[in-house]
Amino acid sequence: KTTLRIAIGSGSAFLVAQLVDIVVFNQLRNRRWWVAPLASASVGTIVDTVIFFTIAFSASLPADGNTGWANEAVPLLGYGPVTSLWVSLATADWAVKMSLAILALVPFRLIVRNLLSRRQEI
Repeated sequence: KTTLRIAIGSGSAFLVAQLVDIVVFNQLRNRRWWVAPLASASVGTIVDTVIFFTIAFSASLPADGNTGWANEAVPLLGYGPVTSLWVSLATADWAVKMSLAILALVPFRLIVRNLLSRRQEI
């Protein structure tokens, strides 16, 4: 059962992170080919993760029957210092998103190079 907190967190995180991503990318677009996509993805990912997990699961907001479990104390990523489950989940989520952003740099470069070469042919 989806809670209102999760829906608000998801929508808010998506909107703010996308806008931040665009601003960062636009500011850095004239640097080396990898700077803008990597920096914008990094900042956007952090913003998205922090907003979503804080709104959806943080104990600083009122808990409901569907999100109270997220404040259970667990080792960070199963091995580190004890923290809230939602912090451990947020850390894992961020790590996966960053890994995908880094992996996406290769196809991004190939697509941009292909588009630029076609543009020069015209």
